[in-house]
Amino acid sequence: METNDTAKFRLHAGGDILGVIWDGNIWVAPCCGAQYAHQSDAMRQEVAAYLRACGDDIDDIDALVLADYGDWIEAD
Repeated sequence: METNDTAKFRLHAGGDILGVIWDGNIWVAPCCGAQYAHQSDAMRQEVAAYLRACGDDIDDIDALVLADYGDWIEAD
């Protein structure tokens, strides 16, 4: 994967697209700058931040099943 590449995820509800960034060494969740070894963990953080902004009460980020909220968008 290229340095500063973005993995994208389209939410089922509304079709909004969220992204996490590969900085060459680690995945970064832009919502808070948290760093993760795995792309899916960084995206869970992004989805949780999005859902909280929409008023949802998200307590356990690790319990989020990404497939319940959207789908990964394949790179071109």
